[in-house]
Amino acid sequence: MKKILTILLVLISISTFAQRNCDMEVVMTKPTANQKVAAGFAFDVAYTVKNLGPDKLMPGDTIFWGFTLNGSVLGNVTGAVLNTQVAKDSFVIKFNNKLNINFSFENPNSNFCAFFIVQNRIEGNKQINDPIVTNNSGCKVLNMTADMKTLGNGLTVATKINASPNPANNFTNITYELINPETVTVSLYDMNGRLVIAPIIDKQGAGENSIQLNTSELVSGLYFYEVKIGNDSKRYKLIVD
Repeated sequence: MKKILTILLVLISISTFAQRNCDMEVVMTKPTANQKVAAGFAFDVAYTVKNLGPDKLMPGDTIFWGFTLNGSVLGNVTGAVLNTQVAKDSFVIKFNNKLNINFSFENPNSNFCAFFIVQNRIEGNKQINDPIVTNNSGCKVLNMTADMKTLGNGLTVATKINASPNPANNFTNITYELINPETVTVSLYDMNGRLVIAPIIDKQGAGENSIQLNTSELVSGLYFYEVKIGNDSKRYKLIVD
């Protein structure tokens, strides 16, 4: 009789801590591979998390999700306790939103990922395990630029705006990269806001472009060159020797 009770206790113990296996798959559709992302400007992010099974997630299972950039976690990791079942081939998360990242480096091969974790805990019959971790992250390689000289109100129209040489002597080239073909206007103002070089207007194609300013007649000092595209404009510092 004692032996039978021992066997029953073992069976009850095994049943109580029975393990369920799931396979969480993260698929990222936005941003696209090699997309350019400028520091401080929002970009579209979309991904899904699907339970490939074979077992279901149950109420009480704990989940965590978030983003990483080159292996470092961005911001806070979000966590929640499920209050519903998630069957095999069902989605846990469908994320579609904008993300704004501030960073201070130039890296055309930045690895941006969305990750998802199911906590392996034991609580009655709620033990859950995800033995396949290779698909717990959905990633894209992005071309990330820290150049804050970016023009666009809500939608970026130009990046990498720069003056070279700066300080200038006889001339300076105002360079920039256009996202789409645009009409660009470049002007120069002195410290008091007076126009010293009349607007130069040029219709230019997408990609790298430039407009040259003749500074040979200007006195030495601090100036501001203005780049205007559509209804968006910004002024940047220029030193003239």
